[in-house]
Amino acid sequence: GINWYRNFSRNWDIVGAYDQRITQPTLMIYGDHDSVPASPELDQFVDELTIVNLPCGHWIQQEQPQATTSAMLGWLTKNYPA
Repeated sequence: GINWYRNFSRNWDIVGAYDQRITQPTLMIYGDHDSVPASPELDQFVDELTIVNLPCGHWIQQEQPQATTSAMLGWLTKNYPA
């Protein structure tokens, strides 16, 4: 994972050539106490966005595993019913 940051300049050149828009349904889970702030403009780049906030920090799936799983399963059921 750290190699992404080590190679950040080259990665920026590569991804900059693509449209910076997400068109498929997207779930974003934020931790309310995360030191990395939520993006206030995310909905400008994502067409079908669902945002869930959980009372935790940065390591959402470790701090709130049941709530994270519940949010994901609920979102999947709504957006991709069997």
